[in-house]
Amino acid sequence: MMVPQFAHDVRNIKELAAAILDGEYKASTSKGSVDKELLSRSIDESLQVIGEYIIEESWFSEDNIVVAPKYIKDFTAVLGPRFFFLLEYGELPFTTKRIFKETISFWNVGLAIRKDFCCKKHIEKYITRILYTGIYKKFYEDELFKARLNFNWRDIDPKIKALSLSDLVGAFIMLGVGFCIGFVVLLIETQKVNLIIIPCK
Repeated sequence: MMVPQFAHDVRNIKELAAAILDGEYKASTSKGSVDKELLSRSIDESLQVIGEYIIEESWFSEDNIVVAPKYIKDFTAVLGPRFFFLLEYGELPFTTKRIFKETISFWNVGLAIRKDFCCKKHIEKYITRILYTGIYKKFYEDELFKARLNFNWRDIDPKIKALSLSDLVGAFIMLGVGFCIGFVVLLIETQKVNLIIIPCK
């Protein structure tokens, strides 16, 4: 699940469900997706709320394919596979979107072949090799890196700024005062040492 970052921000599924109930946010998914059924039949109340609102309000994306949309309306959460969102929008700090760490469901991906196909063992062997050698992960990481390169820093909200010198003035003043107090204490201690009379035997 993913949302654009705003001043009124939702950070997890529970906050999103509360924002939907208050009428502040919408949640959308593609028409062909199983997300709405998974949500409405979930044992988690927050997920049920999101699923029921999606079905009742017909909050479906305009395109029926399961992809990360290029443009997202304000105050709208989009449901879909996390890796699609990471590839399309990048990951923090190289994104203006918040991709939830929470997951609604997991599913396996399979490869269908005929029963009488001759080379099942070979296909299985090579798929296993591809997965274990990390080639698939490498391709994924490369695409993620490209998403970072394409990131435009001008899209970041101007409210989010790097610390300026004026922000650090208070800390530097406290540091200076601490040094001054330490120096004064050092002078007092040195004067005390000079005043101590060592008795002669």
